[in-house]
Amino acid sequence: MTPKITDNNEEITEPHDISNRLTNYFCSIGPTLVQSLHPCAQSEFKKYCPLPCKDSMFCDPVTPDEILRIIYNFPYNKVPGSDNISSKILKEISDSIVLPLTYLFNLSLNTGNVPDLLKIAKVVPI
Repeated sequence: MTPKITDNNEEITEPHDISNRLTNYFCSIGPTLVQSLHPCAQSEFKKYCPLPCKDSMFCDPVTPDEILRIIYNFPYNKVPGSDNISSKILKEISDSIVLPLTYLFNLSLNTGNVPDLLKIAKVVPI
């Protein structure tokens, strides 16, 4: 049986077109939901949130050993993140980058600042 989907009364059977339609659909869910909200609702939640408190939570600093263990456990067949660095390359250079990564992760935990690229999910249809 040939795979097919129907989108706006159009029947799609080409695997590449099906993949693109699904990707577009799943990538549009968040923005579509935001647009459907009442304009006041988009900022109304802020009145319920207290002012940020930098020291409201404590995380133990990460260690180079923890980072190396995580890198070594990365599967080889996963798609790279937004930085487009494959797990194979990370494993090969891990000894050279573990100390700077440790510093950066701990700085992020201590200051509460997370780089915007780490807040983005990469949607990959399978």
